[in-house]
Amino acid sequence: MPKPSRQLATRVSRSITGDGAILVGIVLLRASPISNDRGPAQNADGTPRHCTYFQDQMDDYTSVVKYCRQHDEFGFDPHKVILWGYSFSGGHVLSISADPTLNIYATIAQAPYTGRAYNLSPTLLCLKRTLLALADIILTTLSPNPVYIPTAAEPTEVGAVIAPGSTDGFRRLPGADKHFPNQINASIYLSAPSHQPHEHMPAIQAPVLFIAAKQDRVCPAAKVIETSKRALKAQVVEIPGDHFDMFEGGHAFEACREAQLKFLAHGGFNSSPKLVTHPPWDLRPSRAQTPLEA
Repeated sequence: MPKPSRQLATRVSRSITGDGAILVGIVLLRASPISNDRGPAQNADGTPRHCTYFQDQMDDYTSVVKYCRQHDEFGFDPHKVILWGYSFSGGHVLSISADPTLNIYATIAQAPYTGRAYNLSPTLLCLKRTLLALADIILTTLSPNPVYIPTAAEPTEVGAVIAPGSTDGFRRLPGADKHFPNQINASIYLSAPSHQPHEHMPAIQAPVLFIAAKQDRVCPAAKVIETSKRALKAQVVEIPGDHFDMFEGGHAFEACREAQLKFLAHGGFNSSPKLVTHPPWDLRPSRAQTPLEA
């Protein structure tokens, strides 16, 4: 089994509950946590690549779950792994939870991406997005330099997350100015629709908490709620605010945190988790550290 990269490992938050469970959180709206042995991490000029390939990400997250279970230094019951994810990674943890070989204990999906259809509307903007995506696919087969588009953009612009106010919301994310530049590989426009987490819901055996933001225009509450109905053991909490209001400093932060703590308290988990802010492992990649690892 490949070791998860330090780039991913340092973005995993861990919370050990009183009954020996571990909360493994993937805190990624858009990032490039690619394993050390999986392609270049830098452009030709040495700058970090900011690319998202969702299947590679889910493979990495699965490796983290297995890695934690196989190492005694974490001091938790290996049968009690709880997954947490937000936005695009919220869809990842839902899909991973459906894997019967992982036997996930519970899952928290915060404003999760649940899937979307290909946009084949005959508009100039759609054509531009498609051409940029194709150019990215072609260019990355010839060089390490991807074609970038903005991660967040307004509806009249080219981007991956397209919704009114998404550009400003993305800037408000904690650490966005330092760790998450507003750029992503253009091919995400064509690859994301093949990621359909909602299709995996009937296979999830563990309890799942879905958190939906009432004013969310990126991952609409209605789609999150509809997806939750397909899961066997789902709980849905609607909170005020939009997609970017759920983190510290946002006005939906307290409601979001309270919902998750209540789920952990009443879903068979302890209500007073011990927060571990610094993971004890140190998996150093052979290449230069990227901003996401800082």
